[in-house]
Amino acid sequence: MPAYTSSLVIKRDYSKHHQAKCIEQSTRVQRRFIGSIDKLKETGENYGPEAKRQVDQTWNEAKEILGGGISAENPDKVRRLVEDRIQQAKELRDEAWDGSLKEAKPYIDKDPKVKGLVKKNTSALKQGNAKEIFDQARKAVESGDTGALEDYVKKSKAEE
Repeated sequence: MPAYTSSLVIKRDYSKHHQAKCIEQSTRVQRRFIGSIDKLKETGENYGPEAKRQVDQTWNEAKEILGGGISAENPDKVRRLVEDRIQQAKELRDEAWDGSLKEAKPYIDKDPKVKGLVKKNTSALKQGNAKEIFDQARKAVESGDTGALEDYVKKSKAEE
């Protein structure tokens, strides 16, 4: 390969990398996606290891899209990617919730107050960590004190 060709390849690769860095730091692009990206990160933190893996993969794919050069459609591609992955993470969350609920059902059914708290506040509680929620419910049933669970529910509702 002629020297000038390899030089062009190196410059093109550097240019793509540099463009991705510039876009990543661009406040306009960040403002456009900041809510979605924050939601995606929060999703990964709260919905378990599979969701976390998806978040990491999505972030890498977004960087790859943005690294492909500056174009009008790239920000929209990233937005659609992030929204799609948030939806997939919600589905994983629902599966984790259902599995944890099934596992915790024997505890929850023992205490009508705990059962009522969980049932009445399911949508708010689903936004959090299912394992942590049902650990709180189990502790409430075992101790007979629902105070910590009630506080957890209030906190979850405030964050919703």
